[in-house]
Amino acid sequence: MSKGGKVALGRVAGAHGVSGELKIVPYIAGDDAVGHMEFFRSACKTLHIGGVSYAVRDMKHHGGVLLVTLEGVIGREGASALRGKEVLVERDALPEPSEGEYYRFDLIGIEVRTEDGQYLGEVTDVFSTGSNDVYEVTGPMGEVLLPAIKECVIAVDVPGRSLTVRPMDGLLPEARGRGEGALKPANARGKRGKK
Repeated sequence: MSKGGKVALGRVAGAHGVSGELKIVPYIAGDDAVGHMEFFRSACKTLHIGGVSYAVRDMKHHGGVLLVTLEGVIGREGASALRGKEVLVERDALPEPSEGEYYRFDLIGIEVRTEDGQYLGEVTDVFSTGSNDVYEVTGPMGEVLLPAIKECVIAVDVPGRSLTVRPMDGLLPEARGRGEGALKPANARGKRGKK
């Protein structure tokens, strides 16, 4: 995503209590959200919900959600009216990631090629497996899952919107199933045709 836009932080799950506090489920889940509270506090001075901008008065983590008090949201009814809406933050408000780190939203839509130039598609999702992130790439080969590890990811150029990879054996669809019992093309029956 380019500078100057808004990015999704999470979704409003509903009201918390009667004073207008919101429960926001962040797209960074579980323990990751607890570890990122300082990040949320520094980046989230203003939240955009349903096309309206709200100043943040208070924010804390509680049981996997963010409890947020916004100026202009009054009472349980005011908070409940925002239920289900996506919560956005200004991209420019986010701190720049450290060297070799990237925001997931910056990787979505980035073009992926192998180091020899073969086009694999675009990153359509990034998810975590616990030990590393995985880039879901959709393109001419269908869906390809690439581990975000240094042995596989050679170069990431967010401004240039490109990702260069060295897929490990068996990761690309054409390389899967070449062993014993692999499917053959419909016209490869092992017999010679009649002349």
